[in-house]
Amino acid sequence: MNTLAQIFRKLGSPIIFIQHNGTKTNEFVPNTIEWEILDELKVDALDILINKYANDTFYKSTLESKLKDLRVDHLFITGCATDFCVASTIQSALIKDYTLFS
Repeated sequence: MNTLAQIFRKLGSPIIFIQHNGTKTNEFVPNTIEWEILDELKVDALDILINKYANDTFYKSTLESKLKDLRVDHLFITGCATDFCVASTIQSALIKDYTLFS
């Protein structure tokens, strides 16, 4: 993921990191160790951080409005929980007519 992010940064493409905010279920509470982005992932000062509240990153988050603001219609989606969060987000992005790469 770091290699891909570096390539996209060089191309001037936005990098968006998603963090699960599980405050309602008392899991992945912001500013706790469980919530933090993995130390191995390199986050640049210009990267965008967005909270998500369900497996589908688009659900009740600012992701779609941010993508519209940035005029992004092609997504390259990666992640750690591919069978849950990544799969749900891919399905939602397809319904919203984004062009996907993964």
